[in-house]
Amino acid sequence: MKLRTSLLTTCIFVGSLLATAACGSPAPRDASQASHADTRDLQTVCERAEHEGQGHLGIAALHVESGERFAFHGEERFPMQSVFKLPLAIELLAHVDAGDLRLDDEVTIRPSDLRPGPGGALADELPNGGTRSMLALLERMVIASDNTAADILLERVGGPRKVTDRLHALGIEGVDVSRSEADLHFDFTGVTQRPPRDTWTLAKLHEVTNTPPAVRRSALATYLADPRDTAKPNAMVDLLLRVHQRKVLKPESGERLVSILERTTTGKKRLRGLLPPETVVAHKTGMSDTTDGVTAATNDVGIITLPGNAGHVVIAAFLSNSKGDDDTRDRAIATVTRAMVDHFTKR
Repeated sequence: MKLRTSLLTTCIFVGSLLATAACGSPAPRDASQASHADTRDLQTVCERAEHEGQGHLGIAALHVESGERFAFHGEERFPMQSVFKLPLAIELLAHVDAGDLRLDDEVTIRPSDLRPGPGGALADELPNGGTRSMLALLERMVIASDNTAADILLERVGGPRKVTDRLHALGIEGVDVSRSEADLHFDFTGVTQRPPRDTWTLAKLHEVTNTPPAVRRSALATYLADPRDTAKPNAMVDLLLRVHQRKVLKPESGERLVSILERTTTGKKRLRGLLPPETVVAHKTGMSDTTDGVTAATNDVGIITLPGNAGHVVIAAFLSNSKGDDDTRDRAIATVTRAMVDHFTKR
């Protein structure tokens, strides 16, 4: 099959790149030489993946137990899309820890709260509105990347600024959350006049965001240059490290968050794409719509448990402004992820 052949080719490609430095090299090398050569190999993998992914790639990875790091465009900003739901989940659970919110609280969902999203979204289940518990909304937001759940929970915690303020309090300066899913979609499609908030039904949202191609192209260029709702890969890795170390929430909430991240069902071909199926990956994905053949963002960030008690890798992978199709973009992230896992497993 075409996909299976493509994945096999990618695996061979990664393996050959990582083996190149060893062929014909004198042995043994000291640790510093090995580290420098291996870093060059990872740099080559990233450069090739960026080219193959037909976009702009940002990678940061950290081996938790040793502290060894690697970054490729790690201090540049990349649009997050639904990756923002990770810091939102942290903010929500911090409110739970403080006693301001309860996960068993029932939340009323109005028709004007519904947001478009992938198949199986709450918007499909509850076309006329309904109720769900706070916990159910949290799980749907992270596991299935549900946009309705995200905007409802964002409103409950006090809005985007509260999420960014929480990040700053944690010492994370390179991640920004500024807009809701609805507002982001308006901007992404070039909508300049928002309808009244209480009219934001699915039909109304579809009507006002059905903008002409020229408007969408202009909006895409504006979106890609906008620092709002972006993250630096290095900063996202710092946040993931705190999540892994259970340093952002009380113990029960910290465990709950990682457990939910481990059940993520989106982006199966990205961080997980070339890893053994039994690999434990706690992650959050993000992806934009495609405008005129260009996908603004294809992302996956998470915590990977290495085989053989080799520890853990926290990794942030962002691919922006890509002209590649879904498989091409996913494969770029999967290729780099496998190279990182192999590198840190063998260290």
